[in-house]
Amino acid sequence: MNEQTIHSSGEGTFACEGQVLEIAGLSEKSSNRFRYTPGKAILKELAADISAVAIVKLAFSGEIRTVTPGEWRLKGHLGATVTQQCVVSLDKVKTRISVPVERRYLSDPERVYPAVDCAVPRDDSLELLTPEVDIYCLVREVMLLELPTYPRKDDAVVPDMAGNGTGTTDYDLERRPFAVLSEFCQRQAK
Repeated sequence: MNEQTIHSSGEGTFACEGQVLEIAGLSEKSSNRFRYTPGKAILKELAADISAVAIVKLAFSGEIRTVTPGEWRLKGHLGATVTQQCVVSLDKVKTRISVPVERRYLSDPERVYPAVDCAVPRDDSLELLTPEVDIYCLVREVMLLELPTYPRKDDAVVPDMAGNGTGTTDYDLERRPFAVLSEFCQRQAK
């Protein structure tokens, strides 16, 4: 099966192996359950998009249903295991993500962007309804918000601030920053 397609697996449940849910193909009368479990190629692309070393597992499942005409609600759960590099030692750090996800898709731009001069909705769960819901972008957004910005192993030790073990203290750095910089430049010139 092609990884870029979405297919129905019976009675309103969709197996999302692609990247989008087409609103026109969803039932307006009942809940539309979905499950997104991308293949290795998409996991590799997603890892590159979020600056991770690798994504070992990822599953996003939930449902999307109509609330009122012109309003859809997506509720789901995202689970993933992501490997990042430690910012101190560059060793691999694994992070487990397990979070609920909720979005409301509205067809009325005035409700999404209530102020004329505000290009960002006040409620971060609101989205403008388009012909399709991009599951890949939603997963990427949630992962970027949930992953640690500066992943660090528990036993990682930050090296001496001045470098090369000179014994320069934090006090020296705060009180004499230009002297410390000058010493550093002199060491680098040697």
